[in-house]
Amino acid sequence: NSPEGYLIKGEYAVRVTWSGVYVHSAPWSVNSQGYANVSHGCINLSPDNAAWYFDTVHIGDPIEVVA
Repeated sequence: NSPEGYLIKGEYAVRVTWSGVYVHSAPWSVNSQGYANVSHGCINLSPDNAAWYFDTVHIGDPIEVVA
C-alpha cells in the first residue's frame, strides 16, 4: 500500500497508462487469469501471450480493457 507503488520482476512489460499500469508477463498467476482478481491494477498475461503482445504492439496503439 505504498504511495510509491510496488516492484515486481516481470518480463515483457508494456506501460499503458501514465499512472503506471502495465501489460506484463505474470507466470505466477496463469491458472487464475480470467477467473480471479490477481493483480494490483496491471494486466497479467501468460509468458507466451506477453511475449506476443510485447513484440506486436507499437507506441500509440489504442487498447481497450473490457471487464
